[in-house]
Amino acid sequence: MGIFIAAFANFNTLWSLSGNGYNTLNDLFNMVLPVELIKFEGKHKSGVVYLHWATATELNNSHFDIERSADGRVYEAIGRVKGAGDYQGLLEYAFTDEKPHFGLNYYRLRQVDYDGAFEYSNVVAVEVEGKPGGGISVFPNPAAGQVEVGLPADLVDKALDITIRDLSGRVVLRQQQPAGERFVQLPLDGVPPGYYTVNVQAGSRLLTEKLIVE
Repeated sequence: MGIFIAAFANFNTLWSLSGNGYNTLNDLFNMVLPVELIKFEGKHKSGVVYLHWATATELNNSHFDIERSADGRVYEAIGRVKGAGDYQGLLEYAFTDEKPHFGLNYYRLRQVDYDGAFEYSNVVAVEVEGKPGGGISVFPNPAAGQVEVGLPADLVDKALDITIRDLSGRVVLRQQQPAGERFVQLPLDGVPPGYYTVNVQAGSRLLTEKLIVE
């Protein structure tokens, strides 16, 4: 079993196989590599991280576990994508992290064989705009049907009063939000298209963000 990442880069750092003892290109070309990972990348858009990877060869590949870390040291599994088993040829995979951390997010793939053996990919870092203790995020924006509000870390453990107001200050939607959620969904059914503000009240603290409803 094994997984490796191929890239057009310095040949001295081209391969990343953990714990296998192979250090040269000749060693790698002379061995059978059941899973050939030719790409692993991620990008952030509107509060969501999109991960994409591709393989050129798969043998005995059960699945990929997607793991995320906020510090690059301690990882947690956030999803799983089924592998192709045995396959020769290009395969494309994708996974969406809908609730990433604010700031840097570190991602890696844990490729698992049917016999339970596993190997890690290289690490991809993706930055999500926003800072703990800062403002709120609203996405998508413009929105229709529903909007999601991302809260700063220091408000997650607080009960909140969340409102959407029109430009005259009139409340068109109010939601009492109990503590414990990092992301809050607000339904927009019945909210006419136009310009609004999303307001999050926690005691005397008020956070506001603009919203366009389509």
